[in-house]
Amino acid sequence: MSVKPTHVGLSLREDLALELYSDLAGHLAQLGLFLRVEMEDHPTTDGTLRVFTALRAKHANTGIVLQSRLFRTPKDIDAIPPGPLNVRMVKGIYLEPAQIAHTQPEPIRAAYVECVKKLAARKAFVALATHDDLLAEQCLAVLKQAGYTREQYEFQVLMGVREELWKKWREAGHTVRVYVPYGPEWRPYSIRRMRKNPQILGHVMRSALRIG
Repeated sequence: MSVKPTHVGLSLREDLALELYSDLAGHLAQLGLFLRVEMEDHPTTDGTLRVFTALRAKHANTGIVLQSRLFRTPKDIDAIPPGPLNVRMVKGIYLEPAQIAHTQPEPIRAAYVECVKKLAARKAFVALATHDDLLAEQCLAVLKQAGYTREQYEFQVLMGVREELWKKWREAGHTVRVYVPYGPEWRPYSIRRMRKNPQILGHVMRSALRIG
């Protein structure tokens, strides 16, 4: 289960977000399930990382999301305390100011690969959340060089986006996890994501129309 921090009160109080995340993590642990702490726009990054650090100290079934778009992310990887680490690596859907973030596709890709290298050095479980096949190949090469087995990473994709690509990954023996928005507000959530990143809308439309 993947939950955004502001959905559990981060914008009100960090201790409230930690309390609610802890309740959820404990319940999921009883079911043998995993909790992913999502990452939102840059004003929430510090608070999210503080909450995650405290949460992980008490609940092993938790992971975090990091964004290659932000300049700060390599230092954030270094700052996470030692111990088992599970990271969902994304490019970042939020269009951040140029003073704090990469704004062009190639620098974002290059930063993504560098972050994966740092995570591999820490032997973290790496969730490659991408629909970028060229980026995926680069990251697979990094993980292979680091001696990773297929149990130490997975691809994570959005339902309805480039399904032909993730089916190819699955057929090649890679684990693929498909993210499905759910609940009564799934439609507004999906529309907001498309507005924040028009590339997602393009992928959805091409998939719907079977355009290669």
